[in-house]
Amino acid sequence: MIAPFVTGFTLFYWAIATWWIPMLLVLGVWRYLICSVPLAYDPLYWGGVFPLGMYSVSTYHVAKILAAPFLPPLSQLFMVVAVLAWAATFAGLVDSRLNRLRREQSPLCTVVSAVGQCPMTAHAPRASVDPWVPGYTILQEPVRASPTQ
Repeated sequence: MIAPFVTGFTLFYWAIATWWIPMLLVLGVWRYLICSVPLAYDPLYWGGVFPLGMYSVSTYHVAKILAAPFLPPLSQLFMVVAVLAWAATFAGLVDSRLNRLRREQSPLCTVVSAVGQCPMTAHAPRASVDPWVPGYTILQEPVRASPTQ
C-alpha cells in the first residue's frame, strides 16, 4: 500500500536532482567563463563530488525499481563523471598542498619583504573571501609598499 507512494516520491526527488544538473552547468559557465573566476582548488569542491556519485547510485536504483532500460547507461555515465570529478578535485588538493610546501621551503620566503609577504608571492593577486557567498573569492591587487614606509 505504501510502495506506490514511496516509488512516486523517489521518482519526484530524482527528477528534482535531474533538473538541477543543467542549472549547475549554467552556473559553472557563468562563474568560470563569464565572470572569469580562476579555477583553483577550493575545499568546497568536495561538496560537488559527493552528489555526483550519489546521483549515479540513485539513478541506478531508480532504473531497477522502474525497470527503465534507458537509465542504467545514464547511471554509468554519471559514475564516470563522478570519478573524474573526484580525481580532478584530489589532484587540485595535492597540487595546492605541494605548492604550499614549495613556498614555505623556498629560501626566498625566509626574507620578508617590506609589506610582510614572501617575495615569491608578493606579485600575485591576493584573494579575499566574500562572506555572503560560500567558496567565492574576489581577487585583489597586491598591496605595494609606499615610498614613505
